[in-house]
Amino acid sequence: EMRIYLFFSAWLMCLCAAQIARSETVPPDSVMAIRAVHAMDAPVIDGILDDSCWKTADWHGDFIQLVPSPGEPARAGTRAAVAFDEINIFVAFRFFNPTGRSADLKITRRDGDLDQDNAVTLYLDTFHSRRDCYYFSTNSLGTQIDGRIGEDGNANDKNWDCSWRVKSREDSLGWTAEMAIPVGEIRFPEGENRVWGINFRRNY
Repeated sequence: EMRIYLFFSAWLMCLCAAQIARSETVPPDSVMAIRAVHAMDAPVIDGILDDSCWKTADWHGDFIQLVPSPGEPARAGTRAAVAFDEINIFVAFRFFNPTGRSADLKITRRDGDLDQDNAVTLYLDTFHSRRDCYYFSTNSLGTQIDGRIGEDGNANDKNWDCSWRVKSREDSLGWTAEMAIPVGEIRFPEGENRVWGINFRRNY
C-alpha cells in the first residue's frame, strides 16, 4: 500500500524569556512564518477546536508532498495553528481525509512506529539551529510518540520523554488533534524577539 507524506516548514514567531510571548521580528517575505498567539484562556485538550485561542489563531495549510510527488500540493487538506501561555505551547490540527481510502490505524503503544498510520509529527527547533529539534507525533487514536533529533539529523533519541498531552477526535471530515507541550521540559534560548523553527509532517 502506497503511503503519502506531506510536509510544511515555517518559522515559529514567538519569544521565550521568563514566559513565552509574541515576537515582533518578522522573517523575510520569502520565508513562511506562523505566529503563536497568546492564549488568555488555555484551550481544553479534548480535540474539539472550539477554544477562543483557535478562533484568532494564525492557521496555515500550505502542505506539500514528500512522497510520492515531492513538491506537489498535498492531496488532502491539513491545517495547523500554534498558541501559548506561560506553561505550555499548544498546537491544533485539522485533518481532512482523502476521498475513498482511509488509513488502517494500528499503533496505540507509546513511542511506537506511526509511519503506517494516519498520523502527524510536530518538529520544534527551539534554537533555530536547523541542526536539532524536538518532535511530537500522534495519530487519530491519540497515540503519543516523542523524542529529540540531534547531530545535524544523524541522531534520534527515542528515549527522551516529555509529559505532554494530546487528544484526537475522528469526525465526518477526518480528524482533529490538540497538543499541550510544557515549556519547562524543553530547552530554548532566553531573551526577547526569539524565532523558533517549526515543521509539520502528516502521513496517511
